Amino acid sequence: PSAYLGPVVLVFALLGLNARAYKSRYFVIAGLVCASICALGGNTIISPFVVQKLSFLTVLRYPVKLMIFVDLFICLLAAYGVTTVLAGTASKRYLKWLSIIFGSAALILGLVYLLRTTFAGQTFSYTIPFRWEVHFYSAAFYERLMRSLFFTTLGATMLSLFLFFREKYSDSTLKSLLFGALIGSLIAPNIMMPPRTVRPGYY
Repeated sequence: PSAYLGPVVLVFALLGLNARAYKSRYFVIAGLVCASICALGGNTIISPFVVQKLSFLTVLRYPVKLMIFVDLFICLLAAYGVTTVLAGTASKRYLKWLSIIFGSAALILGLVYLLRTTFAGQTFSYTIPFRWEVHFYSAAFYERLMRSLFFTTLGATMLSLFLFFREKYSDSTLKSLLFGALIGSLIAPNIMMPPRTVRPGYY
């Protein structure tokens, strides 16, 4: 949960992608892509190739620690998104599509969560259009994963809808609600998934 930014930051970052008034966002997007590839480490062919050519980068033994830079660039994009919302220039059409996409994702994730015991541990094979297999993990895995993803997409849906109807709220009310939602979205994951270091008996 230490790398989790929450649905509020996620929605604003997506709005930042569409902040056409800020050309500098392309540099932020490029930095986000590069940081994400580096953080994936050996899960891509790019990072091992770079480390092989630039041996001094082997000091980064744990690429996942580079997630701090991924979060940094996402927050920079979110700053663009906040600016567009406060300026009243956020695209309502874009917000409508965000609401639809996040709402649909929340519905699908909720169904997977409810049906997790039905398909857990099973493997399904398909031959159309080509042969492939889908293996489902344990019910406990989907219970934790889908619950977190469901609340994230649900929160993003509610925020997108709220911003879609932002003209009904004053600027002071908007800022207060957004600040409260941001704090809540950052605290909630640490309550739902507390780090091991705060669990009884860890030390």
